[in-house]
Amino acid sequence: TDELMLEKKIHIYPNPADENLVVKGLPDLGEAIIQMINISGNVLLDMKCYSKEAVIDLNKFANGIYFLQIKSRAIKTPVQPASQSDNS
Repeated sequence: TDELMLEKKIHIYPNPADENLVVKGLPDLGEAIIQMINISGNVLLDMKCYSKEAVIDLNKFANGIYFLQIKSRAIKTPVQPASQSDNS
C-alpha cells in the first residue's frame, strides 16, 4: 500500500546517537508529529515538523533506550526503538 511505501522511505540515524538524532524522509504533506517515548511509555518529546527532515537534540535526555513514533495525515509508523549511546 501507499502507507507501507512511505514508511520505508523514513530514515532515522545515527542509532545509537550521541547528541542529535536525524529523522529524514518525512512526507511533504503538511504537519508531521514526532514523539519520543521512554521505556515506561511516557512521551518525553512531542515535536511538530513541517519539512522532510527533523533533528532531535538529545542533550536534554538521559542515556537509555527510547522509541520514536511518527504521525501525519499520510503515515502512522509503529513505535521504533532508538537508543542514546553512553559516552561515559
